[in-house]
Amino acid sequence: MTTRDPLLASFLGHLLPGDHNGWPTASTLHLARRFREHVTRTPDGTSALALILDHLGDGFMKRAPDDANALLLKFEEEAPDEFERLVVAAYSVYYTDPGVLAAVERL
Repeated sequence: MTTRDPLLASFLGHLLPGDHNGWPTASTLHLARRFREHVTRTPDGTSALALILDHLGDGFMKRAPDDANALLLKFEEEAPDEFERLVVAAYSVYYTDPGVLAAVERL
């Protein structure tokens, strides 16, 4: 675990918030480490990860949901390629997680 993993967990939780129908939120699945490892193995992933961490800052975790989502939208507008790279990595680790695979089977 790195000191930035809680920030990554919050970021993932906003991208994949889960729902009341049984989809788990990414932040409760402890995906930050796997996400970080996955994204840094992709082309330009390390720089995309650094950009999002700098853009969000440590205060991201304390923001109201609407404010956090607005900050993510701003990042998507300013760095669409990097944002897409991060979203693809997030979906990859989310939809291969055993908890999500169990939800797929249930639903």
